[in-house]
Amino acid sequence: MATITINGISFDPIKQSIELAAAGLYAANASESNYILIQTKAPLTKDQKAELAAKHVAVLEYVPDQTYMCKYQPSDLEAIRSLPFVEWANTYMKGFKIGPSLESGSDPDSRSLLSFSLIPEKSSGSESKIVDLVFHQDVDPKTMGHQVALAAGMDPMNLHYGTHKIRLEVETGERLANLAAIDEVRHIEPVVAKKLHHL
Repeated sequence: MATITINGISFDPIKQSIELAAAGLYAANASESNYILIQTKAPLTKDQKAELAAKHVAVLEYVPDQTYMCKYQPSDLEAIRSLPFVEWANTYMKGFKIGPSLESGSDPDSRSLLSFSLIPEKSSGSESKIVDLVFHQDVDPKTMGHQVALAAGMDPMNLHYGTHKIRLEVETGERLANLAAIDEVRHIEPVVAKKLHHL
């Protein structure tokens, strides 16, 4: 089955199913998140999308490969997993949220989801970085300011709002993990400073 890659982080849900379960990443239900990934056996047809909608699934975006990011507020994942056209379904995992370049000691280009199955809540060393907190497509960033500021331990006045994102300076480690724990967050990416080139 196809590999799922989000935010520079990859894994194969079928080939790595045993490791996924052992790491505690295969959810029994969707009670802890309103966002799920659905990998299908083929591209979704109009009728299949309608069937998902009838089960209160809202498809937000396509992610490679053969996978859909969806909003799903019910908790029953088996109702989705049992559909004949669904290969795999699970809650959207926190391990996808923090980009490789924000993790100390990781490959800046890519990493395996299972190698970072747990986001550390505390870090012996941390540094401040400017990041973009990117939200799922159904989320208005302006409604998230208070929660983001609380998680980052900062004044809400220091948040900068953009389309589907909030830019802020945050300490890596515990504060970054707090931000990743916000359900509405899709991913966190570093802001690369623009360099001036002399002619």
